[in-house]
Amino acid sequence: MAESFKSYDIRGIYPQEIDETFAYNLGRAIVVALKSNKIVVGRDCRLSSPALTKSLIYGITDQGADVVDIGLTSTPVCFFEAEKQDVVMVSASHNPPEYNGFKITQKGVIKLGKETGLKKIEDIYRADEFPDVDKKGSVVEKDAVKSYVEKIRSIVK
Repeated sequence: MAESFKSYDIRGIYPQEIDETFAYNLGRAIVVALKSNKIVVGRDCRLSSPALTKSLIYGITDQGADVVDIGLTSTPVCFFEAEKQDVVMVSASHNPPEYNGFKITQKGVIKLGKETGLKKIEDIYRADEFPDVDKKGSVVEKDAVKSYVEKIRSIVK
């Protein structure tokens, strides 16, 4: 399933190329690679997104990082959240409905690609060796759309 790592994101056909086990281990690899202690997770409306999101969150928290679950949302809202936190969006963007994937944006709105951190995540994922952690992370839910709309209104007036 590691062939799902592309130049600028991770995507493949669900469940043949990307499944819940893939999402779980990816969550762990993201925490290790980014050395993140908190990650925002959002998802699109694809039928497979809730299950992949749940597994991704388990992987992130099992690796010791906290999760801010912003639920069903859009990519612009995820970019807004990435101003202050690392973000993973469960989405295959414009691809057909049988696909799904993950877009990773580092704090500061740094979109990860092979040259900017995605290769490191892939290498950790492929090695399948994750450090032990003292404590699992926690999950909180957040209405990110509300703060996004407030920000847009403050700009537009």
